[in-house]
Amino acid sequence: MASTREKICTEALTWLKTPYRDHQRCKHAGVDCVNLLAGICEHIGLTDKVVLPYYSPQWHLNRSEEVLLQTLTDFGCIEKPLVDMQPADILVFHFGLACSHCAVLMPQNMIIHAVIDREVVMHRLLGVWHNALKHCYTFPGVTP
Repeated sequence: MASTREKICTEALTWLKTPYRDHQRCKHAGVDCVNLLAGICEHIGLTDKVVLPYYSPQWHLNRSEEVLLQTLTDFGCIEKPLVDMQPADILVFHFGLACSHCAVLMPQNMIIHAVIDREVVMHRLLGVWHNALKHCYTFPGVTP
């Protein structure tokens, strides 16, 4: 039987190439970065329907409130030290004035995330992504 972490990684892979769409959560039709996390949670049964607050896609460009961090906490994610990150954890990146993007850590230092104006992609955690990495969380119900 697959572990919860394995289920998260397997489900994340099924979202690849889903187009980026603000405030959407429909595999193969449209998703943004935080709704990707909510969709993964719902599809593997970690949570019931996740209701996210309204957020402007550009809020981090002129506001410094940590809306994304609060949203993750509100739907049951638990923060853990970056040095303890492992596959199936949520990585949070700081762009603009606040943390504004998230991804799922996969094996071999890869990440899956919804890239604005593109789609859900997978690539190595390098360069700008590594430099902007600020927080690590577990999915709801997953032991840190």
